[in-house]
Amino acid sequence: MRVSFIIRTLNEGKTLGEVLRRIHLLIGDFNKEIVIVDSGSKDNTLEIAKAYKCKILTISPKNWSWGRALNEGIKNSSGEIVAIISGHCFITKKDFLIKACVLLENKNVAAVYGRQLPVEHTDPFEEYELFKWYPDIFLYVMNARNKNFIGVSNACCVLKRKIWEKIKFNEEAKSLEDGIWAYEVINRGYDLIYSSQFTVYHSHPFDPGYIYRKWYWRNYEGLRLKKEYLCFISLKQKIKNFIKRFDFTYRFFLDFKKLFESKEMEKFLSIYNYINKTHIRSFLKIKYNAILNSHKDFLKQKRKTYWSLKIPLYIIEEQKKLENVRKCLDRSFSYLRDIE
Repeated sequence: MRVSFIIRTLNEGKTLGEVLRRIHLLIGDFNKEIVIVDSGSKDNTLEIAKAYKCKILTISPKNWSWGRALNEGIKNSSGEIVAIISGHCFITKKDFLIKACVLLENKNVAAVYGRQLPVEHTDPFEEYELFKWYPDIFLYVMNARNKNFIGVSNACCVLKRKIWEKIKFNEEAKSLEDGIWAYEVINRGYDLIYSSQFTVYHSHPFDPGYIYRKWYWRNYEGLRLKKEYLCFISLKQKIKNFIKRFDFTYRFFLDFKKLFESKEMEKFLSIYNYINKTHIRSFLKIKYNAILNSHKDFLKQKRKTYWSLKIPLYIIEEQKKLENVRKCLDRSFSYLRDIE
């Protein structure tokens, strides 16, 4: 079976070598192909890709989007199975492809998603989010009857090429291209599977600026997704969406969520002695203000590009409060484990 790995890169020189090394260690009767889709790396990313004999495509930052990069990569690949991981996602076990492909044997399954584990001491806040979003569940099926998504992410996805040929990734979305694709897939009657049977390590070096941009675009595209696919949403979610149309009720709704999440995070992050309540409050202020601002812009139908998004000055002040956390973290991914 021919499997094409599609990896989107931008300055991944510190991690790409280990990512590619692990792909070559995978066991099973597979003919592996690796396609790198680069959007303007200035470091040694492309030199590493060439050393591992990857097929290299380039896409200009001006024309780049998550979905467009994937479509270009898959279009220029030949595998009947397509494995998508990020340029800083490290496969944990040698039987990664075997377990993923067994789940794809069901004719109605379009794609499978694996569990994402944090790289220790890289970003504790993201570590909290990963454990929350990617639980240890052996098998979870999503389809037209079960529209509650778990683990849908193109950081660890293995899909059938023939499904992609029918349903391409959205090239206009600034985020959530994976979620949009997933909704379209189940709308066509296919199943999706999340399973913790196969996993990757996936963390980003701690960056307070990234926190705001990530949550702004994730919420913005989430609102667009819900508007377009409202028929998939439960009555409870429709009521929430109605509440969100009014600024004062939505602020109250977010304040309640922030208070609840603060308690959760304090408990989870208590193992890190360099993180205190002030740090957690700053993180949540950045996150929830990004959500609120994207909500306002969505209602006003304001459209921006991914990188032109301006970070408010009051958010920059909160980011400065998190600099002490950055100094205590590892930026070299030296705590990696597995690949047995």
